[in-house]
Amino acid sequence: MEGLFKTLVTTLLDEKTYYTLVVRGDFSDMAVFKLLLSRVLSYGILLGSLFYKLPQIFVISRARSGRGISLLALLLEILSCTATITYSVHMGFPLTTFGEAFFVVAMDLVIIYQIFYYDGRSLTGFFAATVIYVIALLALLSPVFPREFVPFCQLFVTPLVIFSRLPQIYANFAAGDTGSLSAITWGLNFAGSLGRIFTSMAEVGDTMVLGGFIVAGALNATILIQILMYGSKTVPKDVKAAPTKAKKKQL
Repeated sequence: MEGLFKTLVTTLLDEKTYYTLVVRGDFSDMAVFKLLLSRVLSYGILLGSLFYKLPQIFVISRARSGRGISLLALLLEILSCTATITYSVHMGFPLTTFGEAFFVVAMDLVIIYQIFYYDGRSLTGFFAATVIYVIALLALLSPVFPREFVPFCQLFVTPLVIFSRLPQIYANFAAGDTGSLSAITWGLNFAGSLGRIFTSMAEVGDTMVLGGFIVAGALNATILIQILMYGSKTVPKDVKAAPTKAKKKQL
């Protein structure tokens, strides 16, 4: 049992943390404590990334509309996550420091599917583009990807993050309404960015990665503030139809 516990702790954290905290019972080592806190945050972010866009998906399903959601912003977010994944994998960063990007991409694809479906657009192009994307991602992560191009991946992340959020921020401002955007999703998005700022400083030590998360946190906070300020004037389609039916009955 003790061996299983040791294996679990050293897998989730590392050997030094196990001996410092468990064997020696020393909780005064700040470096070890910072790593422990970073890993706890990282696993929390990974777990949260499985669910944090579900409220957004449910809001779209309930409204039967993707009104107010920027398709361009979603596509740019996918590109940003792809660049982060490519850079992190080739640099050998721990999966706990970037793994949520995989789930964000998957959830964004679900939301794009919803937008196409409820807008009555052809889904053939969506599925074809998804297949091409998966093949391209596998190629980027393969050993044959030129090592000299790796730094450029992270270099593009911050501009992509900015341009992935600006269309949504502008759309909200222009409409004075946040449509089907979910406050829960964007609140968790903002919290995740704050967590990643800490884990990047504690485990990665890469200024480009840290800068990307700081910018993302600021932009996520802006969208969250817009949601709280503007609210949503979205009315489900079945509710819109109700008054019309009532008038017909009166006639």
